[in-house]
Amino acid sequence: MPVNYHGKVPLRGRTPTGAKIKRFRKKRKYEMGGPPASTRLGPRKIKVVRTKGGGRK
Repeated sequence: MPVNYHGKVPLRGRTPTGAKIKRFRKKRKYEMGGPPASTRLGPRKIKVVRTKGGGRK
């Protein structure tokens, strides 16, 4: 399942004047977002997610 990218650096696109933005690096793992929630009705299920540094939430 693809994950969403939530980086703070514009990795593609154009500037307000129309110039093309040159990508200066690849996507980083810490900029990765989670998969879609896909919410549905029913009993509540809680997933444990590993965070940066090995913690859980």
